[in-house]
Amino acid sequence: MRKTFGLLLLALALGACAPQIETGKGEMVFEAVATGTDALVSRTDPSYRPDLTAPFASELAVFYSLRVSPPAGYSPFTVVQQPSNPKEVRVSYVARKVDAQGKVLGTIEMAWLIRERGQGLVSIFLNSRSDDSQVDVAALEAQALSYLTSRFRLLASGR
Repeated sequence: MRKTFGLLLLALALGACAPQIETGKGEMVFEAVATGTDALVSRTDPSYRPDLTAPFASELAVFYSLRVSPPAGYSPFTVVQQPSNPKEVRVSYVARKVDAQGKVLGTIEMAWLIRERGQGLVSIFLNSRSDDSQVDVAALEAQALSYLTSRFRLLASGR
């Protein structure tokens, strides 16, 4: 009994010591992944800082170009890159439904913000919208987030 109680106290103490990651509304925190090239360059150049946002942006590009199918009648997702830097990437993927005359009937936008958080962590925010009530934006978000969590380790989520 004493031994069991002691082990329980030890488990509680260790759990309390584990770092807690606080997230903002809509924020997802992932463990950053450095590429093999980053490891090689950092050995030869001590001032080199790896680009921790690039692997996430690359995987999103793969997802939207190869893995996701837009809703029926919509064009494939195209990328709209906004000004970025190695610590923060803003990118949107847009699909449009256009009639025979070229008039836009509907738009889906999946806007991503990928930000280096420090301490080997990356924060990701997703803001999605569609002006077509027939489009299930939540389902599109779920596909994208499922893909990201299959590729990277999700540590905390405010979604």
